[in-house]
Amino acid sequence: MASSTYRKSMVLVANGEIDFTDDNFKVMLVVDYSFSQSHDFIDDVSGSEVSGVGYDAGGKAVDLSVTEDTDNDCAKITSDAITWTTATITADGAVLYQVLGGDPDADPVIAYYDFGGDKSSSGADFVLTPDADGWLSLGKSA
Repeated sequence: MASSTYRKSMVLVANGEIDFTDDNFKVMLVVDYSFSQSHDFIDDVSGSEVSGVGYDAGGKAVDLSVTEDTDNDCAKITSDAITWTTATITADGAVLYQVLGGDPDADPVIAYYDFGGDKSSSGADFVLTPDADGWLSLGKSA
């Protein structure tokens, strides 16, 4: 799985407008989505959001943590696995975004996670486990 960071999110980080440990974030599953650096807010992505049994529009809340990676001289933004229970859905990626009140015109996209192909569940748990590099890294990349 490959992660890409949106340009807008790096501006927000540089301006101190994102606190990865205290702010609210969600993960939205997408299908047939084309990543673009020009996407700023979740309304740029929501047309590709999946739908199905066990999946609520807007995605799922996620708690993030910041870990120091001294081997690669960076900070990694990570989360535990995210589970949609008893779900019947197909997705080929996920978008991490900051929730600033639920207005899709104002909720900035942070990172896109490409699954590398379709991932499906049929009446079973759909589990998204970020890889060791997390959602994104700040500083020298691994």
